[in-house]
Amino acid sequence: MDRKKSAAFLLAAAVTASAISACSGRGAAHGEESTQAAGQTLLETAVETEAALQETDTSSENMKQEDYLGQGAAGAKWYASAIAEAVTPNTEVSLKDDYYTAVNLEYFSGLAIEDGYSSAGVFRDADKIMTERTLALLREENPKSHEGKLAGSLYQLALDWEKRNETGIEPMAAGVERIKSIRTIDDLAAYEANGEDMFSVMLASFQVENSLVEPGNYTVGINSTSLFLEDPKEYFEQSADGKLAEEFFQNVVCYMMERLGFSQEEREKTWSGCRAFETALAEHMITRDEMYSDDIYDKIINTYTLEDLEKAQGYYPLVEILKAYGMDGSNTYNLYEPEWLSALGRLYTEDNIENIKDYILSHYVYSMAGKLDRDTYDTVQAYRSQRYGITGIIPDEEIGLAAVNSYLSEAMDYVYIDAYCSEEERQQVIDMICGFTEYYRKMLEQEDWLTEKTRQCAIEKLDNLTIRACYSDTREDFSELNFASKAEGGTYLEALQAIIRHRWLLEQKKVNQKVNPDLWEMSTREVNAYYSPIDNSINILCGTLVGAFSMEQSYEAVLATVGAQTIGHEISHAFDTNGAQFDKDGNYNNWWEESDYAAFQERSGRLAAYLNQIIPCKDFQPVNGEMQKTEMIADLGGMRAALMIARDKEGFDYDAFFRAAAKGWAVISTKNSLISQQQGDPHPLCNLRVNIPLQNCDEFMETYQIQPGDGMYLAPEDRVNVW
Repeated sequence: MDRKKSAAFLLAAAVTASAISACSGRGAAHGEESTQAAGQTLLETAVETEAALQETDTSSENMKQEDYLGQGAAGAKWYASAIAEAVTPNTEVSLKDDYYTAVNLEYFSGLAIEDGYSSAGVFRDADKIMTERTLALLREENPKSHEGKLAGSLYQLALDWEKRNETGIEPMAAGVERIKSIRTIDDLAAYEANGEDMFSVMLASFQVENSLVEPGNYTVGINSTSLFLEDPKEYFEQSADGKLAEEFFQNVVCYMMERLGFSQEEREKTWSGCRAFETALAEHMITRDEMYSDDIYDKIINTYTLEDLEKAQGYYPLVEILKAYGMDGSNTYNLYEPEWLSALGRLYTEDNIENIKDYILSHYVYSMAGKLDRDTYDTVQAYRSQRYGITGIIPDEEIGLAAVNSYLSEAMDYVYIDAYCSEEERQQVIDMICGFTEYYRKMLEQEDWLTEKTRQCAIEKLDNLTIRACYSDTREDFSELNFASKAEGGTYLEALQAIIRHRWLLEQKKVNQKVNPDLWEMSTREVNAYYSPIDNSINILCGTLVGAFSMEQSYEAVLATVGAQTIGHEISHAFDTNGAQFDKDGNYNNWWEESDYAAFQERSGRLAAYLNQIIPCKDFQPVNGEMQKTEMIADLGGMRAALMIARDKEGFDYDAFFRAAAKGWAVISTKNSLISQQQGDPHPLCNLRVNIPLQNCDEFMETYQIQPGDGMYLAPEDRVNVW
């Protein structure tokens, strides 16, 4: 769940991130405009050093191998082998004690994290395949389609460092002068309601999205002010993680202002004012912990009319801003955080104008950091590398690709689909999804803790699952988007302005219309998959079907990776603690018998308590079971469904299946990024996503003769399958 909002892309999300459950673990570069990096905001959102966690020197050079042993469930000792330096070719580990590490030991020993990246492994390998294919298409001299020409032109403009260096920071200077010229609250309102400069910073963001109240209909969602520290709790109980995040953002903002000629005193004053304004708002915003609570939808579903918003906005001219951006005609609006708007409405006065200006200036210069000259780009990437514990920056060609992925992702998708996708592969995936739904039906029929009414509602939801595989045949219309290419004298910033303005126009046309279910919420080229409760859909993207998740592997390997860890995982999200709150049509609706839901909560609570026992490495914090239980429910459910399928296959090779499952999550990362993931991501660390589901399976215990005393052993009475 990614709550970070970009001032340049206020309409990028079609549905609030809290309504989508997606797989994670994809290694990404920290390019300023990389959608891969954006997708890992929670995975790599701030670095927490070991020294801050405990008052000892725990740098890599001083760590002993036994220090990488973590406390698993029921006392098991498992290596935190996803940490790049945790294991070596001399590491001795048994399949019976730590299955994930034992299977992947040789593979890990040969891995190295590349410059500009925080991880290496199967997902980075898949990213490479997708990157090579996409770059080959971007390099074509005469693209066949309009979309191909647009993507190729943007790629070339992003890498036109000669022109970008020539213009330097001048384009940013004009935007800064607009901010500096704000003198009164009316000036401030006019700035936000400009509707012309696509890089303007606003104190609220809004997007056209599938309604949480009337699924299948587009509405306008209104989100709270973007905060540098992202989690409002950090402004009052700052972690070491938050301190390093603040240092990073302050360094970038002050560097950008220095380039513009601001004095040290002015830079410090601006950051201080921005920090004060964010703190004043943070007190009234939803924290990260609250975002992962089971009752989050009760808090974020708030239907308003335009008249209601006008009454609720206080001094903040929200309605005027909506009008300026063509969003005032929506029948309804979803205001995610009413308390935030009330607070903003009180703060939006002449008394606070300087702090608000400081906020806008800080976020503006930060948002421009990846769009200017090479010196700016390299300096900011150096700050980012320091923050995340990575080395170097990504190659130039991937900088260009990151720009395309951020701003013309759909257009590039269409070019990729025409070149690489096949109906045969799509049908294979659809057939596999249908096969899994049949076994989920059996699972639901066999659940002895469900009453018949709830069971039938769950089966009905399964029967109404919307299946989307690989790619969509429906495409956004890019025919009216044009901008000057490099050969025609165009610039990168001019292209971005044109693209964002075109996006606004497309979104404006959707207001009050029926949702087109075939316009997907993620790039089809992402190495990922997701379930959306709003339309009860499972979405398997073509980008995830390469490398270790290719459909060309053995049957056992495909069943483990594409089956259990992708398809089965995503179907299970329909019945995790979030998905279970939505019915077959995507309505937020309680379809459970009271006794059944109490039993469901008891089972998921046991899973959370089970996860809370785990400390991945000696200086990591314990797993946050409440935050990570939904993803673990999906991991456990996917594995159980796959093993039900395996039972009906004569001669099934369980050893090959379990090994493929371990290899499917074979990833190493910098220690700092894993500590950050441990604190802020709902997805457990990769070794836990393998070892925990396996130790809850009879077939695993039997295949390897796991006995009491083995690290992988878990007594039947201690197992925690929710489904």
